[in-house]
Order: sequence, then C-alpha cells, then structure tokens
Amino acid sequence: LGPLGLIDTMAALVLPFGVSAFGTFLVRQAMLAVPDEIIEAARLDGASELTIVYRVLAPIVQPTLAALFLFSFVFHYSDYFWPLMMTTSDDVRTMPLAVALLREQGTGVRWHIVMAGNVILSLPILALFAATQRRIMRAVTARALS
Repeated sequence: LGPLGLIDTMAALVLPFGVSAFGTFLVRQAMLAVPDEIIEAARLDGASELTIVYRVLAPIVQPTLAALFLFSFVFHYSDYFWPLMMTTSDDVRTMPLAVALLREQGTGVRWHIVMAGNVILSLPILALFAATQRRIMRAVTARALS
C-alpha cells in the first residue's frame, strides 16, 4: 500500500476490507435460498438481469446484507494493528487506537480516562445496533416462521 500512496489515508483503512470470504459465502447462501420461480417470473415480466438483481433480489437479501454490515463493522471497528501500521498522524487514527494511546508518559495509566474513552468507544456500535435492530429481528422471525 506504500507505493500506492495510501499510507496515512482513510482509504488504507477501508479498501482492504471491502471484500471478504465470509461476506461472499453469506450473500451466496442468501441468494441460493431465493426460489427460482421468483426469478423466472421476473424474467417473464420482461425484467432485465440488473432489474432482477436490484428490484427483486436486493429487497429479499436486505436482512442478510444488514447482518453482514453489522458483523463487518463490529469486527473492523475494534481493529488495532491495521490502523496502527497504516497511520502516522492523529488526523486519520481510529478511535480504538486513540483510546489505546491515552497512556501518558511518566505518570502511568489514568484508568478513569481510559474507561471513559472505552464508554465513548462503545457508543457508535450500540447506536448502529439500535438503528438496524428492527431489520435483523424481522429477518430472524421470518426465517423462524418458515
């Protein structure tokens, strides 16, 4: 990533994790669960392949995509080593890295400051879960009923 000029940029923190084997497998399994009759009906109605993907399949696999987004966000949000290697300035560093660097030289660790940083660090994950909870619960209950 150094020759590409990505060191100390937000792109260096995001681009390597844009595709994952777990995400590919999860979306593939969700697509295989869609009955072929739905896709054939869309083709008979004259829908193009892009229309089938965006207007038929996307709403059906939306809960799976929401769950994949949550898994990926939580996993990479708490990442420590990759941002430590890819950033050199405080402008691009992530919040978990900032909390880890709260230790002061000479005085040791001020635990009350580190714990306050950890509470603030957990707020985006809780907010994201609260925002997507309805979709996830809808997906779980729909799969349990069928």
